[in-house]
Amino acid sequence: MTLPKSERLVRKKEIASVLKSRTAVYLSFFHARVLLSTPNTHRFLVVVSKKISKRAVVRNKIKRRITASIKPIGMQYFVDPVDIVIIVAKPAVAMMPHSDLQKALHDLMQQLAQKSTVVRKPKV
Repeated sequence: MTLPKSERLVRKKEIASVLKSRTAVYLSFFHARVLLSTPNTHRFLVVVSKKISKRAVVRNKIKRRITASIKPIGMQYFVDPVDIVIIVAKPAVAMMPHSDLQKALHDLMQQLAQKSTVVRKPKV
């Protein structure tokens, strides 16, 4: 399950501006940065470095799992459109069960929303 192109961060300038933003969250498995978006859609980027795994197959699998876990969570915490860059910090993410990965991403989104200027309670 990939995200549509409209929901992906692609341009280098946009990625650099998000990475320079001061709104960041550091959890045990992930680092994330958020910035208000100029287009009217939420956009994501998942970064998995070669420090996590030298094999591209493993890195791509991690990206696919994170993207698939983000889809159901959606952007229920944010009112305005935002750009989010998620950086995988630990190799253990590759072996995490799906439920734990989803919970970790849920916590990540919640903390990002609390740190950003616009916050909305999720629909439960």
